[in-house]
Amino acid sequence: MGRLELCEARAFVIDAILRANGILLTTLVALAALFLIPSNSTFLYYWQGGLFLEGFEVVRWIIILFIGSFYFFSRDGSRDAFVLITLALVLAALLPTLLYEGSKELWAHNWLAYVAVVMLVSMLVHRRPKELLAGVLLAACGLSVCNVVSMVLFPGGVYAAEFYFYDNRNAAYQISFLSLACSLLLDYAFRKRFSLRSLMVFVVVIAQTLLSGSATTSLAMLFLVASLLVIQKKRMRGFFNGLTMLVGSGILFLLVVVVRIENHMGPFIAGVFGKSITFSGRTPIWDLAFTLLDGQHVVFGYGVSGNEYLIINQAHYYHTHNIYLDVLFTSGLIGLILMLCLLGLTAIRLYKCRHNISVAVLSSFFGAYLMVGTMEPMTNVSCFLFISLAYYWSKRSRLTHANGISVRYRNA
Repeated sequence: MGRLELCEARAFVIDAILRANGILLTTLVALAALFLIPSNSTFLYYWQGGLFLEGFEVVRWIIILFIGSFYFFSRDGSRDAFVLITLALVLAALLPTLLYEGSKELWAHNWLAYVAVVMLVSMLVHRRPKELLAGVLLAACGLSVCNVVSMVLFPGGVYAAEFYFYDNRNAAYQISFLSLACSLLLDYAFRKRFSLRSLMVFVVVIAQTLLSGSATTSLAMLFLVASLLVIQKKRMRGFFNGLTMLVGSGILFLLVVVVRIENHMGPFIAGVFGKSITFSGRTPIWDLAFTLLDGQHVVFGYGVSGNEYLIINQAHYYHTHNIYLDVLFTSGLIGLILMLCLLGLTAIRLYKCRHNISVAVLSSFFGAYLMVGTMEPMTNVSCFLFISLAYYWSKRSRLTHANGISVRYRNA
């Protein structure tokens, strides 16, 4: 087959998939998100003795391979900086994993999914945005409903203390934020203010936040609601933009994780949040992580199995409880710089379109994610899916469906 025939065949296949029936494409996106969003299949480990776990993993791998293959098959030679930086970050995590004989299976399971969702968003957000948003909404909201039910039926935890249908209680934001963000984008981008659907999603999100009892998520949700109300005034969108959110996150990291301003706010933290100044034992983890980052580990990190070293008083921790420190500990300065590039590109795009209401909504969620990141890691599918959505959605002020329907960002 010649070069021309190959290009024609590629164009035919791409056009056929991207022009697929709306309901069919939404369903496919929902299925992909359903198998990619969970960071670990906690509920499957204990359900019927893990009977369905292997099948879940097989389907997840099929989805990752299909998205990756279709992405590279559909490229016309142009380069996508956001995808390339994400791929570089994933490889930066692989290097120390191989160097220190960490789990290659764990790296592949988690980190390849990050690239897959970024590729998925980059392919669909400009051509079929409605189906992309609806599919992610169905998956994330479905997981949220199941998680709320598990919290109501088993208040203390389903399989272990504070572990519910969707992982640990502190992970609930991953599906809550995605659900509400996609629903609001569907409203604002497609000529609605606040739909009944978004009201129902909001009720589920609030219920999940309250039932989880996570102080970090609750604080981020309060910030999110306040920000969404403030940006209804167009002149306020200049202050609530991607750059201010990212700068604020950096300041929080320096004050809380590095300088430890909480040491001077003990009574306030205990009185308002009911927490100790260690933030439920996070400060010792931060101290240990900084101590372990010596020599070449500063540059390369410890890899995805580095949590084996996070042991305090015989208690084992799975991450460093901070967005920046977690990336630094896993993939070193190389990975941290790449992660900052992704966040910086997203923040800049959000800033450039800050007066558009749908972009302002994304900026509010961007800030909420970063606020949670002060106490939790952001190396999860939800985060990468969201920042890629924010980046590509903000990249142009006008999105066009493959079927010719235009979607304009509204300035109202």
